Amino acid sequence: MFKLIKAPTMEQFGPYLGELGFQVTDDNQIRGIHDNKFFDYFYSESDDLNNRRKETVHEAVREIIASTLAKYDIVPVHVVGTQTYMNKPEAPHVTLLATAIGKLAEKKDVIVVIGEAGGGSSGQDAGIWAYRSLMREGGLEKGSAVGLTEMLRKMGKELKVEGDEEGKKAEAGVVILNPGALLYSHKEKKAMTQTSWMGRQKKDSLTAGYEVDEKWNKVAMHTTATEHIKTVLAHVLPKHLNKKARVHILCVGESAKDTIDYLDDLFTKNPDDKDLAAKLQSIVLIEPIHKHEELQSAKFKYFLRKRGIAFVESETVPVSGLVATPDKTEERKMGDSWVKVDNNASDSNNEAAIQDRIDSIVAKTTDLDPADDNDAPPAPVSTHTYSASDLDHTTELIVPEILNRALGYISRHMSSREDFLNNDADGKVDEVIDKLSEDFDKTQRLYPDIMNPIIQAARDEYEEEGKEDWAMSLMLDMESLQRSPEKQ
Repeated sequence: MFKLIKAPTMEQFGPYLGELGFQVTDDNQIRGIHDNKFFDYFYSESDDLNNRRKETVHEAVREIIASTLAKYDIVPVHVVGTQTYMNKPEAPHVTLLATAIGKLAEKKDVIVVIGEAGGGSSGQDAGIWAYRSLMREGGLEKGSAVGLTEMLRKMGKELKVEGDEEGKKAEAGVVILNPGALLYSHKEKKAMTQTSWMGRQKKDSLTAGYEVDEKWNKVAMHTTATEHIKTVLAHVLPKHLNKKARVHILCVGESAKDTIDYLDDLFTKNPDDKDLAAKLQSIVLIEPIHKHEELQSAKFKYFLRKRGIAFVESETVPVSGLVATPDKTEERKMGDSWVKVDNNASDSNNEAAIQDRIDSIVAKTTDLDPADDNDAPPAPVSTHTYSASDLDHTTELIVPEILNRALGYISRHMSSREDFLNNDADGKVDEVIDKLSEDFDKTQRLYPDIMNPIIQAARDEYEEEGKEDWAMSLMLDMESLQRSPEKQ
């Protein structure tokens, strides 16, 4: 008979990627130093040991990502309630990733990313789109916000303004929320995901895992993903934005529903809100689960239809194919600040006028027919909805798949381009619109400085999205010209 004198020791792992046997390759992939293989979860027969090793590797990779993002001026921002700190505070806090506060306030455009918030293993760390992409072929660029920052740097150069040769002024600011990492450890002085919580180091194999106390291990005003999203959007984000900043949101899954619910409530209760509603310019929804018919604000519905886009998994529609469109016959308020309307005309006449305008533009394009052989889902949708292909029912993989296209959509609504379009155009806008309806080609010849950038942007959209969205894109840009600078 054997007597256990002390608990078996647990293998401990070093905090650095090299100590764990991995490195970042020249193409930004995480591979083994000696065998050049990707990370393999099955290190031993012990699930507990495998989980701790995985979490240690992930933590080391997160440190590398944080260092890389810092080169782009995207840094951790710690939030206690509604207060923000650049240095880690002693009080319980959650951590966002964002353009350094001082520089964020100078940005004309700010992209807000709200990642997966699901409980269990589906909650993601801020700046991580999908570990299964990050730790395999996707690497740092497809699996994390590193790729996002590189895309934004490129967009900034393309949208650069006068006197800004490097595109720094046009480059969008970034705020990445953290709805998946809200469990606060007083021992480690940080908030983490449930997966990270379960993968924390233990001194021996007999030590029980760390329990979660719903009061002690939560941060006030950030106790749930829903509360975290509302707190940041309502109280944290607005006070760090330029008064003329324009906000663009990209949100995923359950976080998309929480975001939509908050914005719908905001537009319903205070549609003239100057903190966020008036700044919101575009939104991208990834696998949204909200119910369109439950939205209350007609103005917000109209915004979603005109300035929103969604990507969903589809087993039948190829990637980037059109899956569904919002109901264009749905009754909505037209006499608000989002669109110029003849107050003496009926809603149906305005709808007909807009549709006629779209039809006239489509007639001037190519003969390419959009894919129209795919049945739309029975439930109504809020935005034009496109396929992210079949990703084995894994929502987190959609972001790496469509991020480039999502940012392309957002870039159409960024202020740098609209500032350029509005230059010296104030007195000609209505005339341009009238001429557009009468003779598209003639208008282009009369006002090339105004029309050519609009047409080029729409053609770029056409190459990716088909005839219907080519026309919708052009109409959105033309309608933006109709709004006064104060409403921009």
